[in-house]
Amino acid sequence: MKKHSKVQYLLDNTDIHYLARLASMIVYIESLMEIPEVIGVEVVDENEIIIGLSNETALPKPPSLINDLLIREVNGPIESNYQWLYRHAAFKFLDLANDVLKTYTLITDRNGIEFYLAIFDNGKGVLLEGGKLRIAIPFIRTYYVAHTHPREGLIPSPKDIRALIDLFTYGGLASVIVTSLNSLCIYRNGPFRIEDYEALINVNRYENPLTINKLYSLLSNSNIKLIVK
Repeated sequence: MKKHSKVQYLLDNTDIHYLARLASMIVYIESLMEIPEVIGVEVVDENEIIIGLSNETALPKPPSLINDLLIREVNGPIESNYQWLYRHAAFKFLDLANDVLKTYTLITDRNGIEFYLAIFDNGKGVLLEGGKLRIAIPFIRTYYVAHTHPREGLIPSPKDIRALIDLFTYGGLASVIVTSLNSLCIYRNGPFRIEDYEALINVNRYENPLTINKLYSLLSNSNIKLIVK
């Protein structure tokens, strides 16, 4: 009998790089906003930002993925407007996850084998085949993750929520569950705060069967948002 060869692809294309660049830009802006002298960051577009300073200070260099980012500094306050980047990145990744994983949901429905997509902070991605109703992934700093669930399994498992906490803690932006019926994107709409951590812990402590509406409710006062598509 021919041995089954597991799916294992490295992904390096324009879409993967674009999403990694968006995430790198968001994480860089978050790091800027932690500097006391920075009193605002305006995103002109995906290639340029303006930083408002209360006093002259040395700013960190942007990471390699955005080393061509045009950065202008001005004295005085400036209105921060980068919030839209979070949702924009989440929608873009949700579309990519559906494009890449939707075909594999047929295998997940048939035999429970899950498939996993990730985009890393080096601008590369990976598509992997896991085991039945599970997938084991080594820890690598990751910006986005997605995996398949069986047809009626749109709700994240306790293990999914724990992985989500790890993702957000280390600067990741979004996680997607893809089924043959629909998909769920869980993303952070701002810096990951202690309140957001507690909201996700409360999701795992919820004892009754979890629904999408209840998930919305449990996360309603946090920076953690949902997209169902």
